[in-house]
Amino acid sequence: MNTASNWIVRRVETPKLLRTPILSPHERNCFSWPTLAISKSTQLDTSQSISKVSLVNGISMGGGASLKVPMKFSVVTEKTVFATPEASIGFHTDCGFSYIHSRLPGHLGEFLALTGARLNGKELVATGMATHFVPSAKLADLEARLVNLDSGDAEVVRSTIEEFSEKINLNEDSILNNKQSIINECFSKESVKQIIQAFEAEGSKEGNEWIAPVIKGLKRSSPTGLNITLHSIREGRKQTLSDCLKKEFRLTVNILRNTISPDVYEGIRALTIDKDNSPKWNPATLDEVDDEKINLVFKPLEDDIELHIPETEENSSHSVQRGLQMRVCSSLCVEEQDYMGRIKELQELLDQVRTIVKPDCSQDVLKAALSVLASVHNIEL
Repeated sequence: MNTASNWIVRRVETPKLLRTPILSPHERNCFSWPTLAISKSTQLDTSQSISKVSLVNGISMGGGASLKVPMKFSVVTEKTVFATPEASIGFHTDCGFSYIHSRLPGHLGEFLALTGARLNGKELVATGMATHFVPSAKLADLEARLVNLDSGDAEVVRSTIEEFSEKINLNEDSILNNKQSIINECFSKESVKQIIQAFEAEGSKEGNEWIAPVIKGLKRSSPTGLNITLHSIREGRKQTLSDCLKKEFRLTVNILRNTISPDVYEGIRALTIDKDNSPKWNPATLDEVDDEKINLVFKPLEDDIELHIPETEENSSHSVQRGLQMRVCSSLCVEEQDYMGRIKELQELLDQVRTIVKPDCSQDVLKAALSVLASVHNIEL
């Protein structure tokens, strides 16, 4: 933890289509992570008067990406890699991304959620999921300037970042260059099966060679995970951020409980434990997935387990502008005692895995559940 002046900063080394915000200030409050903020105070303060900045200079995937996207300023570099690959292991797109992805241009959100496709720093700025592109060689100097600012005013922070930022020019082979119309056409289809069929038809046309490896990845993914994810993104289009967070929590618990399929444990085994890359999905094909069963994982949980977000006028607001320009957790700012408090919270959360998995589960299943929770909360076991 670096300190300069009275700033407390912890640097994040995780890693124009639209320029308007997708989250209102009140909706950003729904992301109540206690570690997100740059604060001039030595006490944790999540009020909107504090300017928040994320410096993302590496991999920022899944839950880790949720530490940057909702913030006011997010700075990315040529080393930044973003993806939401959860569906491939039988999980779902969580941490608010059923809300975020559903508000990206066209059907880009469905594409990213189902395929786990990666975006680089420039593409994140183009989609609005980052605000500024700064070469990694300048990042340390930018951080030093931000830490030593005498003001936390948003315009002061913005102008400081802009001294280091560069205009973006997308690479010629970017999926955002001349591929959006194909993505919109295919990923607007009603079902995962129809999406893949339409995508395969486009892939057979000259000049669309980029599609084949994407389809290969889709067909390797969990049929159940793909269906849950598509359903969740589509629901997200008409839900508030608060609604999406509650829904995603239900999905996480019900998936870990094997409510309809053990795919998440099999996916973790095949991809991260045994690493044989040969998962045995159950059910094995899209045709075998029962829509009625998919609906079961969206059902409310027991009241004492449900995620309860205070229903105030602020955080239930529908005043969402279509677009995406998310912001800065440049620094996980939190005093040492706050940080240790967060560790204790995570420890308690991990203890709750016993209420999620079956009492007689094997050690491997328990390990897999812990692995999923660790991934969801971006911690290393």
